[in-house]
Amino acid sequence: MKLDIATDARMVDIVAEGFDAGIRQIDHVPQDMIAVPCSPAVRFRVVSAPSYFVDRATPKLSDDLRAHECIRGRLPGGAPYKWTFVKSGERIDIEVPGALTFDSPHLILDAALQGVGLGLGWMSEWAGPTTSLPAAWSVCLTTGQSVHPGCVSTILDTGMCPQDCAHSST
Repeated sequence: MKLDIATDARMVDIVAEGFDAGIRQIDHVPQDMIAVPCSPAVRFRVVSAPSYFVDRATPKLSDDLRAHECIRGRLPGGAPYKWTFVKSGERIDIEVPGALTFDSPHLILDAALQGVGLGLGWMSEWAGPTTSLPAAWSVCLTTGQSVHPGCVSTILDTGMCPQDCAHSST
């Protein structure tokens, strides 16, 4: 058996590009694909180094982010990544302010660890509520955090799927 793994943040048509399978968030799975869960839920957390809060108040609500230096993310197509929160049961997407934008979540979290600003971190539920965070980070804004269902492994639906495979609902 040979295994060829390609990592790319852009959305790819796995069939057109010659891949047998892919891993992505459930809300990005095309209708003609089979989606099988392969990770637990993922929670986004707003984090920074304690040094960032020396002269600043800790944000308590998503509206408080407007008064902070946020480290922004950029999607593969170039659009800014909006931070998602839940308020009164409704999803709200915020385009946060900030002078620094990265196209890599690792660079965003590295900058947050250096105290440059607030970063949005993807924390897996399998690591527990805070065990996946370095000790030097401060978690803030725990109210209204969004939880995403995690990732799924995807394959093309050829009509030969076993009964326990799940079709994409998007």
